[in-house]
Amino acid sequence: MLYLVLLIIILLFALITYQLEENNHEILCIVSCFLTIIFGLVFVLLSIGMACEYVNIDGRIGEYKTEYNSLVYQYENNIYDNDNDLGKKELMNDILEWNKDLTYMQNAQDDFWIGIFFADIYDQFKTIELG
Repeated sequence: MLYLVLLIIILLFALITYQLEENNHEILCIVSCFLTIIFGLVFVLLSIGMACEYVNIDGRIGEYKTEYNSLVYQYENNIYDNDNDLGKKELMNDILEWNKDLTYMQNAQDDFWIGIFFADIYDQFKTIELG
């Protein structure tokens, strides 16, 4: 939605610039042109950001599946269940980080204002329940 709002603002500034040029209001025309250039640059940067987010989505899905399966396997099979509990703290931190990141991404992709900048892939993953 933010992307659309910026596009509308750019179009409005372009229209204002055209109208002001006919009436010869030079100061307002210069300001409008300057703001149009700024919003044009923002538009280009946002487009690049969106392209980077949506490129190679299948690879990112595979990466997330592998990470999820690895963490679940380590947790369910008590890989770090030994006398010293070596590695258990790191595993719990990794699971906590997975849960935090996943929850953030799921909420961000559904956000009205910034959702377009997050690929709609995170609903297929689950948080890891610790018990």
